[in-house]
Amino acid sequence: MHLHLNTFVMKKIISALFLCMLLSAVPELQAQNIQLHYDFGRSLYDKDLKGRPLLTSTVEKFHPDNWGSTYFFIDMDYTSEGVAAAYWEIARELKFWKGPFSAHLEYNGGLAKGLSYKNAYLAGATYTYNNASFSRGFTLTAMYKYIQKHRSPNNFQLTGTWYMNFCKNLPLHLLEQ
Repeated sequence: MHLHLNTFVMKKIISALFLCMLLSAVPELQAQNIQLHYDFGRSLYDKDLKGRPLLTSTVEKFHPDNWGSTYFFIDMDYTSEGVAAAYWEIARELKFWKGPFSAHLEYNGGLAKGLSYKNAYLAGATYTYNNASFSRGFTLTAMYKYIQKHRSPNNFQLTGTWYMNFCKNLPLHLLEQ
């Protein structure tokens, strides 16, 4: 059983890497970020995490435009029987004015074998800071969160994100090889 599971995991990893290489050749898809995560914790704590999937794939994209930006990600959890769960979030920043504040709208939801994540609808305001060269920055978003069919549907969420360009001085031709 253990050998079969490792063979299955290796086949999935190789397939995912091959797919990533194929997709990276399409210019329109180069803004996506595709990740494959392996759960090493399960190897250490196997008796406590028997039902936890070994692999999770993530596809995410951030796309700025003239009216703000759109961000989404989709996580899929895999077991030896296939996809066990899928979870996604999509967020839209709306900004028709100058200044650091924008309106924020968001949806979160997903499906899993035998259950469904409760839909969550969020709305709020985002403060964004970028330095002059856009090599680093952060956002802070305060949101009202409505969780559909939850016993306490009215909630609050505070989200912070940051970024830093680590490859600013790396010659572009090194990245293209």
